[in-house]
This record gives sequence, structure tokens and C-alpha cells, in this order.
Amino acid sequence: MKKIVEGKIELEITTELKKDEFYNPAMSIVRDLNILVTSSLKSENSKYLDLLSSIGANALRIKKEVEIEVVANDISKNAIERLKKNAKNNKIEIEILNEDAKNLKIDEKFDFIDIDPFGSPIKFLPYIIKFLKKGTILSLTATDTSTLFGLKELTCLRRYGIKCSKTDFYRELGIRNLITATIFLFSKFNILSIPIFGYSEKHFVKVYFKIDKGKTKVNNYLEKNINFLSYCKNCLNREIGIKEFCNCGSKFTHFFPYFISEYVDKELLEKMEKELENRDYLPNYKKIKKIINMLKNENLKIPWYFDLHEIARKNKLQCIKKEKIIERLKKRYYASECFLESKAIRTEANIYEILSEIKNIMGP
Repeated sequence: MKKIVEGKIELEITTELKKDEFYNPAMSIVRDLNILVTSSLKSENSKYLDLLSSIGANALRIKKEVEIEVVANDISKNAIERLKKNAKNNKIEIEILNEDAKNLKIDEKFDFIDIDPFGSPIKFLPYIIKFLKKGTILSLTATDTSTLFGLKELTCLRRYGIKCSKTDFYRELGIRNLITATIFLFSKFNILSIPIFGYSEKHFVKVYFKIDKGKTKVNNYLEKNINFLSYCKNCLNREIGIKEFCNCGSKFTHFFPYFISEYVDKELLEKMEKELENRDYLPNYKKIKKIINMLKNENLKIPWYFDLHEIARKNKLQCIKKEKIIERLKKRYYASECFLESKAIRTEANIYEILSEIKNIMGP
């Protein structure tokens, strides 16, 4: 055994790799984001359900750092025993359950629900419908990124109900695929899940949703925010809607359904920024501060980004600094850095206009 400190708690963890007592220090940014989102949106009597709590890293931090009521659950007896020890060592009181998520016997609604499993969270969503109310904040983390990023096309179709394939904006695709699948699953029950913050790095995708209810609301939201995406694997062009042939002469590949709207609520972003001011102890304080600053100026109504390294590789060109391209594009279009990918830009210009600016910078 060894002890580690994360945020304002100390955890006793096993030095062996055990799935039922799992702790991943690389996912501390997910828990940091949970702290910021929850503290930004909590009310006086808020209650938080950590559906798959393992040894309690998230549940105990929420209780300690956000100071709301927490229910932590896990199917593993070993994990629960470790959670109880960690709670006792930190002098933290939370409600701890040792049940299968699909049979969780709680007769109440929650203000916050977190689902952070191995792989996909989608299969757990039907189990928590009874805990949802209007205004519930649902936090989902997925680690099956090869599927969400379009590398396993048939698995994505089977697991998420989405037809897609590999792209140069794979992190954006992963976020939007998780959003789309969640929206469609809940829509069957006349529940609307509106994305309010999404992020991806390394091997995870994280999205927060705000829950609303009503068949008309669901129908209107689907009509406005879901469309087809036409993507050209030859020249990396992409367009909203169903288009048969690209300007380069190649056939478009079609992705459907595809979420085409913003997934970061700017009001929430402002609240998160204020919360961050008093939380410089967070393990990922500097990284999150940078993410928030970038998002304040990024237009997520543009439902993709352009990977400049991939564009250069495809066209056998020298890779140009993104700052130079952004500066030139801004004269005619919206253009900015991308918070998801350091070598990418987000712009309303198309691939041909980007290529033209790259060639102009390179000169004859």
C-alpha cells in the first residue's frame, strides 16, 4: 500500500494493478473538472451520486472540496472497503453503497450524477433515468476512445448508434459522438440532455449535460442540432449535410447522426473561471486555466477543427506555424487556436482556403 495526495484528500491505494480498486492519477483532471463544474452549479441542498466510485477519489474530493451531500456506490466489495478506509482517514462522512449499478435501490432524484466506468458509460444510462430530474447535471467519462474517435467503425455503430470513420479532427468527433449517443438514448424517454461542457485529452472523453424533460423540447432540439456530416478522406474537406462528391472529385464519406452545435455553455465557463481563482491547489490548475482562456474566444458553432500537420502531410507541404495561418485567415474569416489540439486551428474557412494561405506564406 501507499498513500498519495490529490486535491485536499489523502488516498490509500494498492501498489498492485487491480481493476476493482482502480486509481488512475492521469485522470485527476477529470476530477478537477468535476470539482469546478459542481461548485459552479451547486445549490444549498444539492446531492451528488457517484455511480461507479471505486476507492473514492472523486466522491471524497467532491464532499471535501465542494461540501455537498454525496452518495458513493460500487459493485466491488474490495473497492468499497478501501473507500471506507479512505473516508475514515480523511474524516469525511458520505453515504456508501455496495450495489450493482443497474439495481441501485435509492428512491430519490439527484442534482449531480457522475458515471466514470472502464470503457463506455452508455450502457449505464438506462439505470439512472429514475434518478434524473429537470436540472440534473450528468457527468459522463468515456475511455473507449478508439471507438469514439472513429477507428472502430462497426463498434461505434453497434455501441453508440453512429456511423463514422477516422478523421483529422478525431477528438472533436469523439466529444460529439458521445453527445449524440446520449441525446438519442434519453430522447426515447422524452428526456433532453443538453451538453454544457466537453473535453478530451489522452485516452478519455468527458461531457457534462444538463437534463430537461418534454417531448416537444426533445423534438425541437433534435431538429435544430442533429445533421449529416460529409467528409472527404482524400483532401480533408468537410461540409454539413449530405453531399455526394467533393470539389476534388472524390466521393464524400457520410457521418450520421452528428451533433453540430456548441457544447460549452459560456455562462458556466465564467463561473468555472471564478471558482478556479480560489483553487490553485488543484493538480491541473494551470492546464484548466489555459483551457478556459482558450474557450472564451473559441467558436464551437464550427463543429470541427483542422489539423495543420495532417494537412501538410496530405499535401506534401512544409508545416507552417499556426499563428501565421490564423493571422492571415482572420482578415476574411473567423479563425482561432483549438483547445483540444495544439497543432490545430478552428476556422469557418474551408480546406482549400486554408491551403491557399499556407502556400501564400511559403511563397514561390
